[in-house]
Amino acid sequence: METEQEVQARIAEVEAEQHRLRIRSVEVHGLDAQERARLNALDVELDRLWDQIRRFRAGASDAEELRSARDVEGYLQ
Repeated sequence: METEQEVQARIAEVEAEQHRLRIRSVEVHGLDAQERARLNALDVELDRLWDQIRRFRAGASDAEELRSARDVEGYLQ
């Protein structure tokens, strides 16, 4: 179980790692397969974390639990 503040801190960590990878991509003109996979995984993790923040703010009873990537990635934009 995480608090909203812990989730926000995790979001900041994930965004910082994404930023580092994107900077690296520019510096070396692309990422290798492992780095691209990590960047994709970070995108999914951010979606899941932001979903959790929205549920905290909506007062959902299950907000402490992170939804699966399958559930969150299936949402329509």
